[in-house]
Amino acid sequence: MKKKIFYITAILAGATILTACSKDDLQENTLDAANSEIRFTGAIKKQSEILAATRSETLPNPDEYIVLNESNITFGTFYIWMDIEGNNSYFQQYDINHGEQGSLGVISENNSPGTPLNWKDKTSEHTFYAWTQPHVSNTAGSITGGVEMTQFPSQFGEQNNTPTNITFPQDITGTVTFGTNGETLLEQFIVTQKGPLTYDSWGQDVALYFERPISKITLEKVIHIDSNGVPDENIMSCTLDFPNMYKTATFKPANFGGNDPVLTGNEDSKGITWNWDKKITMLNQCMFSHFSLEMMAVLYRMIKDSLL
Repeated sequence: MKKKIFYITAILAGATILTACSKDDLQENTLDAANSEIRFTGAIKKQSEILAATRSETLPNPDEYIVLNESNITFGTFYIWMDIEGNNSYFQQYDINHGEQGSLGVISENNSPGTPLNWKDKTSEHTFYAWTQPHVSNTAGSITGGVEMTQFPSQFGEQNNTPTNITFPQDITGTVTFGTNGETLLEQFIVTQKGPLTYDSWGQDVALYFERPISKITLEKVIHIDSNGVPDENIMSCTLDFPNMYKTATFKPANFGGNDPVLTGNEDSKGITWNWDKKITMLNQCMFSHFSLEMMAVLYRMIKDSLL
């Protein structure tokens, strides 16, 4: 049997770069009184390099981020856990305030205004953990792709006296199921951590700099060269099997910025099949997965071998 040779162009890409945000876009002002509402602003880190970005110990460079509502992506609900020196915890859901640059507003509860997160006082240290939970469900309501939380607060507001198994942010746990964006909506999956901060040192506003904890693969073209060396660039669809790629990973949002990974691939859940179709829009067709640097280095070989 003649061996077929395929050449593939694969790119690890991120969100389309539209514009950069400046320090003025995410102002972190100071007011005179504490015990007031925390005003959250947000931005998402640009992603356009195949190399994994290293996380700096210094403050983020605003030029590397896009203000949330200047992106063409709808991120859905933002979940924010606030820890105050390990003694008090509060949890709330936010959404983008359209028309206000980078601003997040608390979501209403039961047709009543939601209770925003507030500074406790001027000197206590506050730490914030924030993330989104995009997913796709089937007709029965079961999540088939994206983020599903398995250990999650039972209610919003103060957490110290609630009947829940969530006491510390490290207890919050989910499962991420990988696949194309059409199967998972993982283009909207972002996470961050900020703090510890005090009102005296920071002021009323808190700027959240989000990052994507996953890799995005875009297959732009498949070229088939037959045994006579004649190329066929009109390959419109193909099936790619990756038996060693993680299908699911454990998600720990409070690990962001720490020594432990935000996502840990599940060894007992491997194997992804990618039914690539050139006619499907690029956003829905791109593949999201959990990658180590070693897996990135052999990405081209994995795609090529799966097509032979």
